[in-house]
Amino acid sequence: MLSVGARPSRHAVLGKHCLDGIPKLFVDDGGMLAGITIRRRGGDDGLPEAPGRTIDVMIEDYEQAAERACAAAREGQSVLWLRSTVSDATNDFLTFEARGTNSLLHHSRYALEDRTWLDQRLLGIFGVGGQRTGIVAVTTQTAEQSLDIDADLLITDACPADVLLQRLGRLHRHRSNTRPTAVLIDPGPVERYLAPGGKVFGRPEQGWPWVYNNLLSVRATLDWLQTRKQINIPGDCRTLVEQATHADFLREMAQSLGGQWF
Repeated sequence: MLSVGARPSRHAVLGKHCLDGIPKLFVDDGGMLAGITIRRRGGDDGLPEAPGRTIDVMIEDYEQAAERACAAAREGQSVLWLRSTVSDATNDFLTFEARGTNSLLHHSRYALEDRTWLDQRLLGIFGVGGQRTGIVAVTTQTAEQSLDIDADLLITDACPADVLLQRLGRLHRHRSNTRPTAVLIDPGPVERYLAPGGKVFGRPEQGWPWVYNNLLSVRATLDWLQTRKQINIPGDCRTLVEQATHADFLREMAQSLGGQWF
């Protein structure tokens, strides 16, 4: 029941209620989760509503996003720059270093001793009680999944909706009543990552298709962001994830696009 992407305060609420009673899940007519109650001998209690948050999500080309990250770091903000491949992350780190921007590189291919040191350095800036400083932390999924960190600004490459929501969980993670900003690096037309015959491939500076090869899911996520330019959490999560990952929605999208998509 406890999501890695949930805020720690939410973990505490869920944990308390589950210890006090037996959690019971309710589904709607379509088989989707409709609610959670805690069953006790004295009666059932509804789980308290989680506070909502709206995140403004912009799509910018690589150079715009990079300049935004550098400017934020110069202003003292701690920026999380999240790529899906080690190659893209390494190249971006070298780019920021060449620009004179304070930066660090974090990915999974370091030796254990070095990785542990980098984990602590990242937590020492972005973690609870960390010493905030102007920096661009160039990372891969290692920061998205395994560390309790809180970024002032999040910049990510293209990815499916469920992955994007996981990444957004590292933005203002330990803050309330804020409206943070995230940026998605524009991948350009998604069709350019699709070869005849349906083979998916990445491109220079856009290696994410090697990892997230469901291009329909990524396109559906981009369509949502281009139209709405924001995500309300948790209000939009179910609809967004369904539209970007459910087989029926993606099949309809493929049929409407036609050609090599279907």
